[in-house]
Amino acid sequence: MNYCFPKITILVFLLLSSCADRSLFTDPTDPGLGGIFTVIKGNLSGTLLKSKSPYYVSEDISINPGITLLIEQGTLIFFKSDAGLYISGGIRAIGNKQSRIVFEGFGNAWKGIHSENPTDSLIFIFCDIKEAYLPIGSELKFGAIETSNANLVVKNCYFNFNYSQYGGGITLLYCNSEIINNIF
Repeated sequence: MNYCFPKITILVFLLLSSCADRSLFTDPTDPGLGGIFTVIKGNLSGTLLKSKSPYYVSEDISINPGITLLIEQGTLIFFKSDAGLYISGGIRAIGNKQSRIVFEGFGNAWKGIHSENPTDSLIFIFCDIKEAYLPIGSELKFGAIETSNANLVVKNCYFNFNYSQYGGGITLLYCNSEIINNIF
């Protein structure tokens, strides 16, 4: 019997069904993510899906007042140098032990996560926050997460290779916070 036709049909089906509406890295600083990524920039809302991950933040991203961004467990977010996350609304980045959410720079120079007077809670559970870098002379002077007048929850997170003039981990001012079981 000849099984060539079913094998070709299956191969064509797999190729067509696995296509994504995403771009290929063409930048010489390709972080080696398999070449496919989803670009995000500007104002965000809704949900960042693991299925569209990894995300590449090409410019600053923000969450406006009254908006709460959800990030699915296992989502990978890579920030271009000098890009950061600014939250005026809220965020729910809730991973789990087996499927963590990653916020990471490539080029070791992203600006971190910043929030002042957000309209909703900031929740980071089972997240890895890596390589935020705020050099001396930067207008942003504090940690990988910097917030004021917020309800902040940070649990089971891992902070690694973050640097700023006055710290590198978390900076809080007038916050209700729950910071439990993290590694700095």
